[in-house]
Amino acid sequence: MCAHFLFSLKKVSCSKVFPLSKGGNEGGISCFDWWFFSKIDESLDEVYIPYYDPKTNRIARFKPDFIFWFKKGNRYWIVFVDPKGTEHTDYQRKIDGYRALFHQNGAPRTLSHDGLQVEVHLYMYQPKEKVPEGYRDFAVSTITEILDKIGAECDEKPASSGGVTYETKKRAKKKY
Repeated sequence: MCAHFLFSLKKVSCSKVFPLSKGGNEGGISCFDWWFFSKIDESLDEVYIPYYDPKTNRIARFKPDFIFWFKKGNRYWIVFVDPKGTEHTDYQRKIDGYRALFHQNGAPRTLSHDGLQVEVHLYMYQPKEKVPEGYRDFAVSTITEILDKIGAECDEKPASSGGVTYETKKRAKKKY
């Protein structure tokens, strides 16, 4: 499933991707070689995170609204951001679907694809105090929070074959 997901990302509408220049006060983002931002167009882009929906008793498709790509050397971070946050009651199941695919030992796992070490992250736009304890790592209130979180990983060593770095294991918390 993860390989299919990474292949699907190649199909994201390039007309919606905007390069952003470095320079000035970027905080955690300044360490990356490059980064891009895109709004996912549900009518064109086949990018989604599957999750179980008990109301329909089937696998549903979670399509976050925005995606960021960050690259440094052979490391690549794909970051989904959903501004609807916890407004919709299915957010916990959507996060659970994301974790089932992209987490290992309570932290994002590293996938190998075309010579790149890839991590996939998900954030919901919502103040942490409004989110239950097991989901707070996915809650953000500003874009700066996301950039600082991903930027902090920029200088860490790539994950080993186990998929999780020592630094990531130290930060990881079992909350579910």
